[in-house]
Amino acid sequence: MKKNFNRAMSLVLAAAMALSLAACGGNQENNGSGGGTAGGYKNTLTWAQGADVTSLDPHQGKETPAVQVNTQIFDTLVTVDPETNEVVPQIAESWEQTDDQTYVFKIREGIKFHDGSDLTAEDVKFSLDRARNSAAVSYIVNFIEEVTVDDDHTVTVKTTAPYAPTLRNLAIPFAAIVPKAVVEADENAFIQNPVGSGPYKFVEWIKQQPFYENTTIILIGDHLSMDTDFFENFDPDYLRTQFNVILNPSPDLNTSKSKFTDREWANFDMFPTILATMGVKIKGDRLGIGTNLFSDTPTVFEEYGVEHTNTELEKKSEFMNSTILLNPEANGETATETTSQKPKETEKAA
Repeated sequence: MKKNFNRAMSLVLAAAMALSLAACGGNQENNGSGGGTAGGYKNTLTWAQGADVTSLDPHQGKETPAVQVNTQIFDTLVTVDPETNEVVPQIAESWEQTDDQTYVFKIREGIKFHDGSDLTAEDVKFSLDRARNSAAVSYIVNFIEEVTVDDDHTVTVKTTAPYAPTLRNLAIPFAAIVPKAVVEADENAFIQNPVGSGPYKFVEWIKQQPFYENTTIILIGDHLSMDTDFFENFDPDYLRTQFNVILNPSPDLNTSKSKFTDREWANFDMFPTILATMGVKIKGDRLGIGTNLFSDTPTVFEEYGVEHTNTELEKKSEFMNSTILLNPEANGETATETTSQKPKETEKAA
């Protein structure tokens, strides 16, 4: 399996569920009643949330992440003005309370769902009845006894008893109006691709980032060998805790062989280990002095001991000191100013 490996061998990503919504325009008359402006809406709205949406069906998804998305897609008969806290028209352009238990709503003409179909009184009745029958949100509209269609743009809502919060409850997102024809044609398809009349049209629900399938994500923690050579004012009592995480490794990787626990290893072991997580076959499970930690092969620390290995690693050659570590060109020196630029030839035995 090929794995993307861009620039760095370790990649830290914070991936959350993202939804894409496209604006439907700002004309209430032909693009829903979402309160647009003459200039129209921003073309596209994309955001990420800390928790996944439970359902894009407004009569099912009642958790906050679902409501935050669904209120962009769907409208209700009325809504509450956030500045005045007064109930104001949305899908219903007006209403009249004819007695203590009866409300007559006039549906705004010209409202269209995002699929281009007209929103009518039949959709309002269907939606409120559907919400009443939903185990998830029925408590919001269980005060309704009956909804009747008077004509294409008039519905009457009869309550079981006088109920003062009727209008405010009808403004709650769980009382959203959905297209009857779309839901009845294929309810499962509607749940996956919701159609509403709100300010934004649903485009795509990205449940998993598209690059995930061919990307290995590796998070490497603070290396335990970091000490006073790397830090000023280093606190010797500082207790370092190391975490290493590998997401989406190659399916061929035998992850049972190592969990990065109870092993002696160094940063040079990470290179062959990362390659192994990407599905690269490493002969002997060693690259240089680095060991694939997902193998049974011991690391050099495990084989020779940490102290002995560090002692040997500190025995740097003249070539390493002058050419690699000192890097004379970076220090403004010329090659001839250094003591040596290449290793001495080994004398042949007589």
